[in-house]
Amino acid sequence: MSEQEIVKKIFGWVGTALSSYFFFAPIIPVLKIIKGKLDIKDAPYVLLFISLLNCILYIDYGLLKNDFAVYLTNIIGGAFTLIWLTCIILFLAKMKILFIILYILSLIIGFCGISIIFYLFVPADVTGIIVMVISILVFAAPLEKLYRVIKTYEYQLIPIFSTLGAFCCSLCWTMYGVYQKDYKIYAPNIGGLALAITQIIIYLIYYFKNEKKMPELEVINNETE
Repeated sequence: MSEQEIVKKIFGWVGTALSSYFFFAPIIPVLKIIKGKLDIKDAPYVLLFISLLNCILYIDYGLLKNDFAVYLTNIIGGAFTLIWLTCIILFLAKMKILFIILYILSLIIGFCGISIIFYLFVPADVTGIIVMVISILVFAAPLEKLYRVIKTYEYQLIPIFSTLGAFCCSLCWTMYGVYQKDYKIYAPNIGGLALAITQIIIYLIYYFKNEKKMPELEVINNETE
């Protein structure tokens, strides 16, 4: 095995491990919904649906390209995403048996159908371009949160440790895609890198702006006392 192959495998395995962490992350809003700390209307079910579709198509792409790291990562991601999405839907349906049965059947038929169609009839390059576009849309999800930070100065809205993790994850998959010479892998992750860097910069800007405001507020409070 060449040195390049070894480096590529390292990036692939590290990327798989980091991705698994992020696929597990939605457990936090799911638990908040179950405990009544988060309104069901604020549940990220649309994003989870898109993420599940993204995982399924990337599994097809990985199988068609015989890329073990890609389809393993997305099998893990698809399984976790399906669990969180099911938890939210079940809570939304208030455990109605008929709804649950219809939901599970429709999900199995729908996503299995999509997977089979893409695997049998859609060329790998076309599948790759589609999942690349969907991945970019998933990476763009935090943009609304950035707007709120800029508007309200609440830098705490940016989960800085998760953002740093996302940066490392996107970096690994970017390098893996470069070594694999597959722009359908590295292109969306370059977008993920750019977004993570943007979030980190905005977090630091508004963190220090708030730090500067604190002494001013203390002076004003002391004067009023």
